[in-house]
Amino acid sequence: MRARIKALALAALVLLPGAVEAAGPCPVIGALLSENPKRLKGIGATLNGAGTFDVTMNGTADAVRGAKDCDLWGPAEEINISCGWNFEADAEADARRAFDTLKGRLEACLPTPLKRNEPKVYTEQELTEAAERSGASYADYLRNREVLADYDQSYPLDREEEVELDVAITLIRDREDGSIRMNVDLERD
Repeated sequence: MRARIKALALAALVLLPGAVEAAGPCPVIGALLSENPKRLKGIGATLNGAGTFDVTMNGTADAVRGAKDCDLWGPAEEINISCGWNFEADAEADARRAFDTLKGRLEACLPTPLKRNEPKVYTEQELTEAAERSGASYADYLRNREVLADYDQSYPLDREEEVELDVAITLIRDREDGSIRMNVDLERD
């Protein structure tokens, strides 16, 4: 009997695709990591007392809190959540603290840490090609954004790895006015 309990405990520790669980008491992340799309029922964005948005599960806040704006869309089983925060040009220290706080809250809920990405620096040739493909305004957009921090990770939700949760968090400065934007994207597809 004791050997069977140890074997069950060991099996519970093995992380297999399709058996991904939220690391902490995180109802939204837990539902997003569930293979069963019925667990997504109740996810929403709630306007809190401070006038910002929290991503919630049946009204209970999770890792993503205090956003200036949040968008939720898609069919329920392929829900996408995108939230953003804005900071003035002189508030870089505040923006970096907010980024580190949100990244820490997300990682406390996720089965593995987010992966750091090196910022892409576009050459003039690449910007010219972007303008030819997508127009001058897109090339200007790429030219004027400075990626201060960029992390992401994908978490397979089924054994065939056909469904996954993609999590990304970025901190970007607009070079024209110095303003900073923090974005978090939770995409289940």
